[in-house]
Amino acid sequence: MSSSIKSSGWVIKYTIALSKVLGLSTFAIGFVLLSISTSVPELTVAIFSSIQGKPGLSVDDILGSNFVDLTLILSLICLFGGTIHMKREENTGLIELLFIASLITIFIFQVDGLSLIHGLILIVLFGFHVRRLYKGGKVEKKIFEYGREEENLNSNRYSCFTSMP
Repeated sequence: MSSSIKSSGWVIKYTIALSKVLGLSTFAIGFVLLSISTSVPELTVAIFSSIQGKPGLSVDDILGSNFVDLTLILSLICLFGGTIHMKREENTGLIELLFIASLITIFIFQVDGLSLIHGLILIVLFGFHVRRLYKGGKVEKKIFEYGREEENLNSNRYSCFTSMP
């Protein structure tokens, strides 16, 4: 448990540092890097459930984990971390993302099955969104000098959980 807490602290610290180096918002980096790294368990379930001839289990896992992320995890963030401050541009991106995710979910339940073509379409959609985030995720350096990202990085509120060597 303590190694998980410590490694989570490292991931957060270096993700913020990477966003500064690349000149991207923490939202853009968080979407791409953190979401992919936290999706490794779902990827593992997808691979093994497909090998065992039960790919539908993977769909259930993906939809269930998204529900848990949007309800339980987000509520815990608010309870332990306080108010989540977001810029208006990020809200627009989140609304678009949730809308697309909802359309994909509806689509999955409307078709009789997902084929190779559907998989390719979903990969193209993912690539398109990542490209769009990269192009739209550029931020000015002064945001990092005066903004919440720097403030949160230096916060000692939960330093017992995220102290780095």
